[in-house]
Amino acid sequence: MAIDAIKLGLALTFVTATLWLICSLLVAVLPGEMTFMSGHMTHTHHQHFSWHMSLDGFLVGLLAWSSIAFITGWLIGIAYNFLAKN
Repeated sequence: MAIDAIKLGLALTFVTATLWLICSLLVAVLPGEMTFMSGHMTHTHHQHFSWHMSLDGFLVGLLAWSSIAFITGWLIGIAYNFLAKN
């Protein structure tokens, strides 16, 4: 069974954009807690660092991560279809 690579890319784009929106809202509402959590996620100390979410940063991040997600999903679909033939 072949996968529609474009639809897979779009699905991954939608999920990534939704996660970006949730994460951005958390950074805007709880910047200190998100800094603390991201420090633990990256095994570093961000004590002298703070998150700042601007509209420009939100939009650029949304566009960049959504584009990367689409390309990744599309390439996975193409690779899957290639491997499924063999």
